This record gives sequence, C-alpha cells and structure tokens, in this order.
Amino acid sequence: MQAKTKFHVTVLIIFSTIIFINIPTFGSGDPLLRCLGREELTIHQKKMTGPLIYLNRFFINEFSRTDNVKISSKFLKKICETNSDFSPSVNLLRYLLLYGTKIFTKKSRGLNHRSLASVDDISDQIPFIFFNYLSKLQLLAPTASCLSKNIPEFRYFLERFKYLETDIPPSELIADKKRINKIFESLKKFDSIIEKCKSDRKAASTKIKKYLKTKA
Repeated sequence: MQAKTKFHVTVLIIFSTIIFINIPTFGSGDPLLRCLGREELTIHQKKMTGPLIYLNRFFINEFSRTDNVKISSKFLKKICETNSDFSPSVNLLRYLLLYGTKIFTKKSRGLNHRSLASVDDISDQIPFIFFNYLSKLQLLAPTASCLSKNIPEFRYFLERFKYLETDIPPSELIADKKRINKIFESLKKFDSIIEKCKSDRKAASTKIKKYLKTKA
C-alpha cells in the first residue's frame, strides 16, 4: 500500500493533466482558476502531498484574490493543455520563470500595486516559490545528492538561493533562463532519475556490506 502511494506522489507530482479531462469544472468563471481547480480536485482524489499541492494552493490563493489579473490566451493554452509534460501549476511556475510578466494580458500588466494582487506582486514571489518547489522535490529523492548529481542546474539554483539570497535582488537569482529551461527539461525524467538514484544507493549499500565482510 505504501509503495502504491509513493508511486502516485512521484508520478503525478510533475506530469500530464490528461486525467483532468472528465473532472467537473471548478466553480470560478476564470479559465485559469477552473484549470487549477481541476488539478486541485485530482490532488484531493489521489490524496497527494508534496510539491504539487504546494504550488497549486499558492496559485489558487493568489489568483483568487482579484478578478483583474489574467493570463494571456496564448500562455493559458500552454499552461492547461492536457497533453503537456507537466501539470498546470508546474507549467504556470515554469512560464512565470521563463517569461515573467509577459504571460499576463496587457491590461493586467497595467494594473498597479493598489490592486489586491497585481502582476508585480505575484511575480515578486516567484523566485522564492521556485526555491521552495525545488526543496520539496529534493525531499522526494532517496538521497540528498540525487537531484543535484543528475540535474546540474538543480544544484546551481539551490546554491544561488543559499548563498546569494541576501546579496542580490530576487529577480537576479532566476535570471539565467537557459538553466531554468534545462532544469524543467530534466524534470520531465524525474521518475527515471529517482529510480536511478535508488539503484545507485542499493548498489553502494551492497558494496559496503561486502567490504565490511572482508574486514570482519
């Protein structure tokens, strides 16, 4: 039973939203919130925990605070498409990191901070949401070095946040868009990486046991 639960957590944390097709529509009239609501329902039905529920709750809370901030139709389609490699919340994070405020409609970008949740208000939080997301992904790995070893960009961003967070503006922490794109490309193979790390850990454990027997 525990293995089955672990499978749901790792597989559904990142990947496609095909399973959302027959789920009832979220009550909001906003298409992004409907999309995130379908994802939320799936999370609840699968009793999932971890990075995905964290992202989903953050984005629903932020975009529920106002009717004025809208995602452009071009990016909305990419975020919520059913054949995507990522779930809507992960896609939303990805495009916010890669394109910033460009994913919002021109009207939304013209709103000021007097709005309950402005474009800038949401964008300013994204570097920290990204860091927390990476940290929560790391908790799913069988070893502390698993993701950093297999995804060089993973180590790069975690170290930037660890050592530079108080020294440079948050936007500069995520300025390298090529590395951001690479990390998400690598995360498409998340489950394979996790399985590889498990095999490596098992092999290392077996090697140590054999060595200890020779010294006994």
